[in-house]
Amino acid sequence: MHFGGGLNVTVTNCGFSANGDSAIAFLGSGNYLRVRRSEFYDNKSPSFGGAIFFNGAENVADVAESLFARNSAGLGGAIEASFGNTLQVRNCSFYDNWASTQNTYAAEGGGAIALYAGRLVVFASDFRNNTAGSGGGEH
Repeated sequence: MHFGGGLNVTVTNCGFSANGDSAIAFLGSGNYLRVRRSEFYDNKSPSFGGAIFFNGAENVADVAESLFARNSAGLGGAIEASFGNTLQVRNCSFYDNWASTQNTYAAEGGGAIALYAGRLVVFASDFRNNTAGSGGGEH
Protein backbone atom coordinates (compact mmCIF):
# COMPACT_ATOMS: atom_id res chain seq x y z
CA MET A 1 0.00 0.00 0.00
CA HIS A 2 1.54 3.29 -1.09
CA PHE A 3 0.05 6.65 -0.08
CA GLY A 4 0.58 10.34 -0.83
CA GLY A 5 0.51 13.25 1.63
CA GLY A 6 -1.94 14.58 4.21
CA LEU A 7 -3.67 11.27 5.00
CA ASN A 8 -4.97 9.63 8.18
CA VAL A 9 -4.74 5.83 7.84
CA THR A 10 -5.65 3.13 10.40
CA VAL A 11 -4.58 -0.50 10.02
CA THR A 12 -6.06 -2.96 12.54
CA ASN A 13 -5.84 -6.78 12.73
CA CYS A 14 -4.09 -7.08 9.37
CA GLY A 15 -1.33 -9.27 8.04
CA PHE A 16 1.33 -8.25 5.51
CA SER A 17 3.72 -10.83 4.10
CA ALA A 18 6.15 -11.20 1.20
CA ASN A 19 5.62 -7.67 -0.15
CA GLY A 20 8.37 -6.01 -2.15
CA ASP A 21 9.17 -2.29 -1.99
CA SER A 22 7.69 -1.91 1.56
CA ALA A 23 4.33 -3.22 2.76
CA ILE A 24 3.16 0.31 3.69
CA ALA A 25 4.82 3.42 2.25
CA PHE A 26 3.97 7.09 2.67
CA LEU A 27 5.54 9.30 0.01
CA GLY A 28 4.56 12.74 1.24
CA SER A 29 4.21 14.94 4.30
CA GLY A 30 1.62 15.40 7.03
CA ASN A 31 0.46 11.78 7.27
CA TYR A 32 -0.78 9.92 10.35
CA LEU A 33 -0.54 6.12 10.46
CA ARG A 34 -2.11 4.10 13.27
CA VAL A 35 -1.28 0.36 13.36
CA ARG A 36 -2.86 -2.00 15.90
CA ARG A 37 -2.60 -5.77 16.37
CA SER A 38 -1.07 -6.42 12.95
CA GLU A 39 1.69 -8.69 11.67
CA PHE A 40 4.44 -7.96 9.16
CA TYR A 41 6.41 -11.01 7.91
CA ASP A 42 9.04 -11.38 5.18
CA ASN A 43 8.49 -7.97 3.59
CA LYS A 44 11.42 -6.32 1.86
CA SER A 45 12.51 -3.19 0.13
CA PRO A 46 15.59 -2.63 -2.02
CA SER A 47 16.17 0.61 -0.13
CA PHE A 48 14.09 1.75 2.89
CA GLY A 49 11.75 0.15 5.45
CA GLY A 50 10.85 -3.43 4.57
CA ALA A 51 7.51 -3.22 6.40
CA ILE A 52 6.84 0.54 6.85
CA PHE A 53 8.53 3.50 5.13
CA PHE A 54 7.92 7.24 5.58
CA ASN A 55 9.48 9.64 3.07
CA GLY A 56 8.50 13.23 3.83
CA ALA A 57 8.27 15.60 6.78
CA GLU A 58 5.95 15.83 9.76
CA ASN A 59 4.55 12.31 9.51
CA VAL A 60 3.46 10.40 12.62
CA ALA A 61 3.32 6.63 12.99
CA ASP A 62 1.71 5.17 16.11
CA VAL A 63 2.33 1.41 16.14
CA ALA A 64 1.09 -0.85 18.96
CA GLU A 65 0.63 -4.54 19.73
CA SER A 66 2.14 -5.63 16.42
CA LEU A 67 4.76 -8.12 15.25
CA PHE A 68 7.58 -7.49 12.77
CA ALA A 69 9.55 -10.59 11.73
CA ARG A 70 12.08 -11.32 8.96
CA ASN A 71 11.64 -8.00 7.16
CA SER A 72 14.60 -6.52 5.29
CA ALA A 73 15.81 -3.32 3.63
CA GLY A 74 18.97 -1.31 3.08
CA LEU A 75 17.92 0.98 5.95
CA GLY A 76 15.39 0.01 8.60
CA GLY A 77 14.71 -3.68 8.09
CA ALA A 78 11.22 -3.30 9.57
CA ILE A 79 10.62 0.50 9.75
CA GLU A 80 12.41 3.52 8.29
CA ALA A 81 11.45 7.17 8.78
CA SER A 82 13.37 10.42 8.51
CA PHE A 83 13.20 14.20 8.04
CA GLY A 84 11.32 15.26 11.16
CA ASN A 85 8.96 12.31 11.50
CA THR A 86 7.70 10.88 14.80
CA LEU A 87 7.56 7.15 15.46
CA GLN A 88 5.82 5.74 18.55
CA VAL A 89 6.15 2.00 19.22
CA ARG A 90 4.32 0.30 22.09
CA ASN A 91 4.03 -3.36 23.02
CA CYS A 92 5.54 -4.55 19.73
CA SER A 93 7.91 -7.40 18.89
CA PHE A 94 10.76 -7.14 16.38
CA TYR A 95 12.40 -10.49 15.52
CA ASP A 96 15.01 -11.39 12.90
CA ASN A 97 14.76 -8.19 10.84
CA TRP A 98 17.84 -6.96 9.00
CA ALA A 99 19.33 -4.04 7.11
CA SER A 100 21.98 -5.00 4.60
CA THR A 101 23.99 -3.64 1.71
CA GLN A 102 22.86 -6.74 -0.18
CA ASN A 103 19.93 -4.43 -0.89
CA THR A 104 20.56 -1.54 -3.29
CA TYR A 105 21.00 1.28 -0.75
CA ALA A 106 24.65 2.02 0.05
CA ALA A 107 24.20 2.39 3.83
CA GLU A 108 23.10 -0.29 6.24
CA GLY A 109 21.58 0.60 9.58
CA GLY A 110 18.73 -0.19 11.90
CA GLY A 111 18.02 -3.88 11.65
CA ALA A 112 14.60 -3.25 13.19
CA ILE A 113 14.17 0.55 13.03
CA ALA A 114 16.05 3.37 11.32
CA LEU A 115 15.03 6.95 12.19
CA TYR A 116 16.99 10.03 11.12
CA ALA A 117 16.30 13.60 12.24
CA GLY A 118 13.07 12.59 13.94
CA ARG A 119 11.57 11.51 17.24
CA LEU A 120 11.37 7.90 18.44
CA VAL A 121 9.43 6.69 21.50
CA VAL A 122 9.58 2.97 22.37
CA PHE A 123 7.64 1.48 25.27
CA ALA A 124 7.40 -2.16 26.45
CA SER A 125 8.64 -3.67 23.18
CA ASP A 126 10.84 -6.69 22.46
CA PHE A 127 13.82 -6.62 20.05
CA ARG A 128 15.52 -9.96 19.28
CA ASN A 129 18.09 -11.01 16.71
CA ASN A 130 17.82 -7.91 14.51
CA THR A 131 21.00 -7.27 12.52
CA ALA A 132 22.66 -4.50 10.52
CA GLY A 133 26.04 -3.03 9.75
CA SER A 134 25.26 -0.47 12.48
CA GLY A 135 22.44 -0.38 15.03
CA GLY A 136 21.00 -3.91 15.02
CA GLY A 137 17.86 -2.95 16.96
CA GLU A 138 17.62 0.78 16.30
CA HIS A 139 19.78 3.26 14.41
